[in-house]
Amino acid sequence: MVVKFIIKTCPLQQWTVKRAVMRRLKNGFDELGIEIPFPHRTIFHPHEAGPPPSSGVESGEQPSEARL
Repeated sequence: MVVKFIIKTCPLQQWTVKRAVMRRLKNGFDELGIEIPFPHRTIFHPHEAGPPPSSGVESGEQPSEARL
């Protein structure tokens, strides 16, 4: 759902008005049980169950000396 609207405000009052409108909109949605989704990402890593893959860095070596 997309909600768009235009509201005329006095100069330098646009942020105060925006906060008030967004608060009223959110409270109205909450009263009606409408949830606002948020973007999220689920990452499934193939090596999650087993040991981590080798990074190519042997113990004692500096990263610049790692064999690739």
